[in-house]
Amino acid sequence: MNRHSQSVAQFFDGFASTYDRAIRAISYFMPDFLNTRLSQLDVAPRVILDAACGTGLAGKILKQRFPSATLYGCDISAKMLAQAAQKGVYDQLQVGNLDDPLDQYSDGQFDLVVCLGAVEFLESPEQAMSELFRVLRAGGVACVSFQEFAENDAGKPRRTQANEQVQGCAYSIAESTSMLEHCGFAIHEVDSETAYVSSGGFACPYAVYTVMRPRS
Repeated sequence: MNRHSQSVAQFFDGFASTYDRAIRAISYFMPDFLNTRLSQLDVAPRVILDAACGTGLAGKILKQRFPSATLYGCDISAKMLAQAAQKGVYDQLQVGNLDDPLDQYSDGQFDLVVCLGAVEFLESPEQAMSELFRVLRAGGVACVSFQEFAENDAGKPRRTQANEQVQGCAYSIAESTSMLEHCGFAIHEVDSETAYVSSGGFACPYAVYTVMRPRS
């Protein structure tokens, strides 16, 4: 694990015990959005990957909606995973860095892949998207979010500060679309949403993609 990844892991390790409370305080939209999006898709996954699962907020939604599915979760932070384990919704949890190959998972293993609130912390997001494409079966669906950068809006910065060592990087719709398509995904839908409003009043925009791995 390189220095950047170590800093991200340390940041979330330190945040793990209070993460869910902090997320509620800023009205983080992602779990509710995921629930709504899944309700609109004709999917019945048997095996699901929650990549960068954090404390398991998305995992709760996934297990409620697909109770018979086998649910895997991975995250860079062992302490976030410990919080996720307490929710009792995952069948398997592993430490996993999305900036590294996901060698613990086989090609086409998953029917549904979810990766929310993570890409902005990656050094190699396109490599990560390639790995998510690899582990998704042909015809499978993925939901992936990108912190959104509006090139003509100076009020929405390219980088946001998590702490002194860790920054989040935003991408324009054109950039994130190109990245996903270059990895082989077919874009089904993209939504621009305010993910949260910080204590300082910054409304943080996200683009949330629903994508598919084509069957051929």
